Formats: sequence, structure tokens, C-alpha cells
Amino acid sequence: MRLAALLIGTASALSLRASVPLRASSATARMASGGFDETRGGSHSLADQVARFGKAKAEGNGRYLDIATVFDGAYLDGKRVGVTGGNRGLGLEIVRALVARDNTQIFLGCRDLEAGRAAAAALRRGSASECAAVQIDVASAASIEKALFTINVACAGRGLDCLINNAGVMPEAEDPAFSLARARSAMAVNFRGAVAVTDAFLPMLRRRAVYAHSNILNVSSGVGARTCGLLDSGDSASLLAENIGDDALSDRFAALLEVVGADEAHPYRKNIPTVGYGLSKAALNQYTRLLSKREALCGIPTDSRYLQLECSGTIF
Repeated sequence: MRLAALLIGTASALSLRASVPLRASSATARMASGGFDETRGGSHSLADQVARFGKAKAEGNGRYLDIATVFDGAYLDGKRVGVTGGNRGLGLEIVRALVARDNTQIFLGCRDLEAGRAAAAALRRGSASECAAVQIDVASAASIEKALFTINVACAGRGLDCLINNAGVMPEAEDPAFSLARARSAMAVNFRGAVAVTDAFLPMLRRRAVYAHSNILNVSSGVGARTCGLLDSGDSASLLAENIGDDALSDRFAALLEVVGADEAHPYRKNIPTVGYGLSKAALNQYTRLLSKREALCGIPTDSRYLQLECSGTIF
């Protein structure tokens, strides 16, 4: 298995790290203890990302500030890579880093095709790599199928080297108050969307694996790991089970979301910040852990450290 991490953005340093969900006992204890800092190798971080970046900059922490100190992306040269949510925010910076490689063929996935085409055209200027916009709504099976057909034709049936599931939504960015409808939307995009896209593109990735290492990279968040750490023992045992199937995993997270939504006094509403987003990313983390056991193509979720981005509360 090869973990696909990515390079730096233009506004501030971007670094990606391996992350796995932690059980409640260890995660809660670590969060409660002082001085536990992901920039020195820990699994959790300062909650204030701006303060976290400032601390790393003041310390001259090269591991945090310069991705080149911990990652060599040369193996991506000449590869074919698909990125969902690629025309804004973190996705755009991922595509920018890929375009900077030599002779890479990038499929910039986007809901707004015109915006995606404009972004791809701007990134192609002066680059030896190819970048084409492909319309895809990860919450629509028909849109995913159409994007799969488009990319398969563009690759002449030769397969895809890397799939980066980046498209995401954070409803609490628009309104911090809990909304069951918005939380359902986050689950549909951040978790079930990534599952649906992965299922659709697995044959293309397996085809390429005959000739080279393929990757599936699910872009997650430290919020997902922290949410796992704040689950009670019963939910933790149910949701983080080692042998659970994808459908059961989806059903259990959906059921929990409904329970939280029906009870205004539910402790998760108080104890888990951005609970809708957090549960969706916790589900994504668990799915990726389980997928990595079934597929040699899959890496562990990543977490962006700090980057000034043009993002919104909707899919980016």
C-alpha cells in the first residue's frame, strides 16, 4: 500500500498526515492532557488552526510547514488521478500540486462544470500535465456513472492510478446550530458519497494496479477522529467494530444521527462540536480503515494542517 499525500498550496503550507480513529478511553484522555500537539507527531491538535499554524511557524517546525521534508511526490509523475471537489478549497490545491508534477493526467471533479473548466484552464497554463474538468455530484448515482464513463473514455480503458475523494460539506460553517436535515446532507456527501464514488471507480483502479501502485485517498478531518474519541462505549463498540460491512456501517451511523436529531438534550449535541460534520467524518474514517483491509489500493485518511482556502458551507 502506498499512501498518497500531497504538496503545498500557494497561500500557506499544507501538510497531510496519516490518521486513524481512536477509542474513547485513549482519545478523551489525550485531548484532556495538555501539550498534545500533532505537529510533533501526536494524533490530535490545537483546536484553533490559526494558532496551531502560528505555533509551528514560531518554532520553525519544518515537518509542519514544508511538506517536502516528509513527502516526495515524484511517484505521481506520469500518473492518472481523479479528484472530487477539485475546483475550490482543498481540492483545488490538491489539483494544483498534481499539475505541478511531470506529465500527470488529472481529472478535476466538480459540480459546476463551467467553474471547473475555468479552474482547469488556469492550472494548465505553463504545465506539462493535463487537467480536465469532469462534472460529478457525489450524492447522485447518475452523475457518478456519467463521470466514470467520461474518465474511462479519456483513459482509453487503461485504468486510473489514484482516486482522491475530497468533495465535502460542513453545514455548521453556515449555521452552528444543529439541523438534522443539514447533518443528513453531510453524511450523504462526506461518507456515502465517498463510498459510492469508490465503488464505481474500483474496477478502473484495479485495472491499473496490474501495472503500477494504485491509491484511494479519502480526505478526512481531525474532527472525525475526535468525534470517535467522544462516543460513549456502546456507540464506539457498534460503530467502530472491526468486521462490520459497508451497508451496516452506513445504517448504524444513520440511525445514530436520527437518535441525536430527535433528542434536543442528547449529550452529543453538547459534547461533540459540529456533530453532523463530525459523525460524517468519523464514518468516513471507519470506512477507510475497513476498506484498507479489503483493498491493497487504499490509504489511511488524511487531515490538512492549515491552509487559507476559498471554501463554503456547501460542497467545495
